[in-house]
Amino acid sequence: MNQKINLNQIKELLLNPEISEKEVINNISEISAKFTKNRANIQDYVENENLVSSYALFYLPTNIPKFEFVFNKLEESIQKQILNNPFIDMGCGPGTYSYALSSFDHKEKIILVDKSKLMLKQAEKILSNTFKNNEFEFHHKLSTKMENATLFFGNSINEMGIQKAIDLVNIVSPEIVMFIEPGTSELFLELKQFRNWMMSDYQVLYPCPSNEACPNQWCHQVLRLTHSEDVERLSQLVGLDRRTMPMNAQVYIRKNTYVHKSENVVQMTLIQFINETKFSFIYEACEFHEGKNQNIKIEFLKKNLSKEKVKYFKNISLGEKIKFTKEKLVGDTWRGHVEE
Repeated sequence: MNQKINLNQIKELLLNPEISEKEVINNISEISAKFTKNRANIQDYVENENLVSSYALFYLPTNIPKFEFVFNKLEESIQKQILNNPFIDMGCGPGTYSYALSSFDHKEKIILVDKSKLMLKQAEKILSNTFKNNEFEFHHKLSTKMENATLFFGNSINEMGIQKAIDLVNIVSPEIVMFIEPGTSELFLELKQFRNWMMSDYQVLYPCPSNEACPNQWCHQVLRLTHSEDVERLSQLVGLDRRTMPMNAQVYIRKNTYVHKSENVVQMTLIQFINETKFSFIYEACEFHEGKNQNIKIEFLKKNLSKEKVKYFKNISLGEKIKFTKEKLVGDTWRGHVEE
């Protein structure tokens, strides 16, 4: 889908639609500092109407593509399951990821949960006025079992902690669990603990090639994209890069309800860009081999790619899945070709 949302679509639906650009810039700088340097006071911004408005204006349109990216990596059957079952948006903020899901023509109710009254108020104003035929519910906490639901965490596990997230999975007992969290190495190690716990009742759909142990001390996705012109301009004024966005994203489904498709060609997840030469691209990828996930270096020649694919790999986001055929091991690098 890759929709580009312009600021005017959001600004008129802010809690304070009259907020000035100068104030937005100052507020985003303050919020960003709390995320990176002053996390002890990270919750302060959800208690101020102008800060919530600024957050929604800047982060909603720039975070929505993260959900689209992950959703598009799932098999069509899983996408349909998500679109036709209830969706619980835990720590919903201004409704960013519920907005993204609604853009895919979600059929069932969406339950948004957030401790902040202002964030829920902002989410309700944006969603109810944008998607008038959708069913939304807004709650301050969740204590309901919904076995056919998708439980989604959007930049919220890093604030609530791993144990709280586990408790919520136990309470809801959902069919599918998804999260999109900040792409830091410190958080990845915590999320790895969450993954290990999930493996008893769930299997991973993304990004791992299999349900086996993760070999990485840091594995994340890096989304590369452009936004609408006014969003790009605001990003420059704020001084924050929203064209290259690291994230930790994972998707799980309850065991015994899904079987991975078997393919002759090995499917791998790109986890690190290593080098581009005149003749080839070199990446580190995660594959499933001989009963376990493992990282390997792969190299494929540009001459075997169409012009469109060469351009694609010059700007590819980490976390993409590709189909790669191994042909020859040179040193520690597998040479082969990518299926078009």
